[in-house]
Amino acid sequence: MFTTALRHHLAIASHEHVEVRSFTWEECGNLHDARLKAAVDLAESIVRWRESEPDAMFSFVAHSHGGNVVLEAVAQRVVALHRHCTSAYRDALNT
Repeated sequence: MFTTALRHHLAIASHEHVEVRSFTWEECGNLHDARLKAAVDLAESIVRWRESEPDAMFSFVAHSHGGNVVLEAVAQRVVALHRHCTSAYRDALNT
C-alpha cells in the first residue's frame, strides 16, 4: 500500500516518527463543485488534526485534482487565519 511505503521511507529519511493520513473524497470525477466540497472537508480535517497534534508539521502529497483540492483547502485555512488575526488585532486596538 502506498501510505505504508511512504510512512516507512519518510521515517527512515527523517529518523523520526512520521504519521501518514489519507484523505479521499467520493465521486469527484472532473466536477469543480466536487473539488470545492472536498477542499472544505479537507480544511475541516486539517483543523481537527491541528487540534490533536498542535506541534506537528504537515506535508501534503497529492496527484492531479487532489493537488487542486489541497491548494484550495490550504487557501481556505489561510483566509480563516487571516480573519482571526485581523479580528484579534482590531480588538486589541479598541481596548
